[in-house]
Amino acid sequence: MGKNRIILPLSVFLIACLSAYFYTGKVQKDASTVVMVEEEVHPMPELLKLRVQNLKAESITLGSMNEDYKLIYFGQLSASDLDWEAVLKMQRLALQNFPKQLSLIFISLDPTRDTKAKLQKLFSPSAKNVEVLFPRENDLIFLTKAYGVHFQVSNLSNSLLNYTIDHNTWYFLTTPDYRILGSYPIQIADERLEKEIIAHMKQKY
Repeated sequence: MGKNRIILPLSVFLIACLSAYFYTGKVQKDASTVVMVEEEVHPMPELLKLRVQNLKAESITLGSMNEDYKLIYFGQLSASDLDWEAVLKMQRLALQNFPKQLSLIFISLDPTRDTKAKLQKLFSPSAKNVEVLFPRENDLIFLTKAYGVHFQVSNLSNSLLNYTIDHNTWYFLTTPDYRILGSYPIQIADERLEKEIIAHMKQKY
């Protein structure tokens, strides 16, 4: 009777140890073979699929330009001194190739009057980090809403211009997949803008 009292607890103990061993081995095996990866979802995946025309009249998706950080400006060059000022600042950055991992993107709010010939004269062909994009009307509305760009077309009955476009004038610094890192008024000094760009790019989003 005494032996049975000893054997029974010992058997229970051995069974518990074996169960723990096999269970632990199974968990370790599963942990080594099954890896859960939570992919970050882009807040606006449709933006990456949006098609625009560039200066070469090529139809490209925004998502195809996904290697560099971006400095984006929405503007029109028909009757706005502020937009010319913004373009001149982008020209300066382009000519000094600052920095190499940054693409400068001008998105036309007035594709009818901002002709490719006019814009080709503004940006040097050697500036490979510059893109001028012409969205279709519906896509332009989508883009401006995505970046909080407010613009309004007003008809001018007694003017050769026929219409004018009022809009806010900001640069948008984005990650390679177009997520906004910072927004800056076009009056920002070149040196200050460069420091902002470098500081954000060092974060390596």
